[in-house]
Amino acid sequence: MYKAEYGKKFMFEHCWNVLKYAPKWLNSHQNETPRRKRTETTSSSVNLEDKGVANDSNINLERPPGRKAEKARLNKQKSDEGSSSNVEVMLNAMADDKKKIAESRLEFLERGRVQYMELENKRLCIKEEKINLAKMKEERERIKEEETIRLAIMKEERERKKEERERMKEERERKRRGKH
Repeated sequence: MYKAEYGKKFMFEHCWNVLKYAPKWLNSHQNETPRRKRTETTSSSVNLEDKGVANDSNINLERPPGRKAEKARLNKQKSDEGSSSNVEVMLNAMADDKKKIAESRLEFLERGRVQYMELENKRLCIKEEKINLAKMKEERERIKEEETIRLAIMKEERERKKEERERMKEERERKRRGKH
């Protein structure tokens, strides 16, 4: 039909297949008068009844709302929803979410506090152990020093006794020599 009317192939057939049953196009197609007079009748003309499209009884020929009308309807719907209980529901949901977040934060902080206390206890135990080790080391050093001093005193006493024995021995020797 298009080729016969315009002399070239219709390039947007895929679009026409989508739109041809839309109310806007059905209405305009029925009311349209042909631009050119046809000299011959073509067998490729479109008959809507043959394609399974019923008359006005089954098809809603009312045009869809325009862009402005649709925007106005949506804005009205939004304003109606804004004053309804949906806002309360959303606020309640947000409050519940906030409570959950606060609870999870508290739980996280509590776990962190417990971990900190455990680490602090371990640190204190290690510090106490270091102090005990230092005390033990000091005690060993003190005992070692006392032992060294005691051994030095014993050594001096042994040498003094040894010298005293040698003096006594010499004195006895002198006495014995002096009697002879």
